[in-house]
Amino acid sequence: MRKNKNLAALIRDRKTYLIVGVVILLMSLCIIFPFEKHESNFISDFVYTYISLAIGLLVLMYGLMGTNFFQGLLFLIFSSIFSFCAWMLFYPLGFLSTLLAFWLGIPSGIIAGLIFLIADYKFINDENRVKLFLKRMFLFLLLLAIVSLSFLYGSDLISYIYEKFK
Repeated sequence: MRKNKNLAALIRDRKTYLIVGVVILLMSLCIIFPFEKHESNFISDFVYTYISLAIGLLVLMYGLMGTNFFQGLLFLIFSSIFSFCAWMLFYPLGFLSTLLAFWLGIPSGIIAGLIFLIADYKFINDENRVKLFLKRMFLFLLLLAIVSLSFLYGSDLISYIYEKFK
């Protein structure tokens, strides 16, 4: 009976999840990725790397958020849907806009949502609920715009900005 109480306390301890999440992420980047890199020719060949990164991020997210994990997961889903719709709205190219919105909009929404969750937890505090909502909305839209532009232009973003202001 004593072992069950210790196991239950270990499962409830969020530090354990943080350590396990960091270990999974490090194993994914330092062990799994180098092995898959030698055997792959395309980015879609990194199946185990992506699976282990996703599991590590989910465990880390649970360790950071605790009981609010499902709210955070729901926010990431809505963030990816919003980003998908924004890509469809701002790049109307017919059939290619759907493909572009799916291929670039969903990952940029997830990444912007993850960065927003970290920034919201650490940096945004306000007593007034309206100001807090406006700050959060502005921060999310700014992060989504930055991540979307970096996905759209890739490494040519700085040269593109330089050419526009030249």
